[in-house]
Amino acid sequence: YPTCYHIDHPFLQNEVTLEKYSVKTQLVKVIRPDSDQPWLLGLHYCEDDKTCSDEEIRLFQNIANRFEVALNKILLYRELKTSEQNLRQAIKKAEAASHAKSEFLSVMSHELRTPLHGIIGLQNLVSSDAGQLSSEQQENLMLAQQSAKSLRSLVNDILDLSKIESGNMEITKDQFELQSCICDALVPFVL
Repeated sequence: YPTCYHIDHPFLQNEVTLEKYSVKTQLVKVIRPDSDQPWLLGLHYCEDDKTCSDEEIRLFQNIANRFEVALNKILLYRELKTSEQNLRQAIKKAEAASHAKSEFLSVMSHELRTPLHGIIGLQNLVSSDAGQLSSEQQENLMLAQQSAKSLRSLVNDILDLSKIESGNMEITKDQFELQSCICDALVPFVL
């Protein structure tokens, strides 16, 4: 009967074992379903010494080759299943991380807005008494207001990003003056 052993199996290393199992004749072929671990496929005759014909040897080799192909397919299928499970776990972890990041961005955006609104409100109060400020103070106040508006816009963009990722983004069309937008962006860098 055909038997498959790992090449280091004691059955193949010890002649006493062969006698113990009354093995008189054996055909053995090395197969390599995995390049790291060679295996041996053996056909044992236990009842009498037998000289195998060339046809029997070819038949055995053909069977061994087919067995090796089948074993390769089994091992590849196992690897594929393992890889598929690992991929699914990695996808779940990535989705959880993405969700946590989106949640963090949303919470932080709201937390940043509260003190920012306080800053903008105080700047508006100071600008209502702009007549009492020197020209340098008025210029500094204008820069502070521009910076606060830019920061508010950035916080809103972060909040929009978390809305996009969660699928809750609503798109609206607004008209704006391009020249004014460009000037507002450049003012903090010019002064």
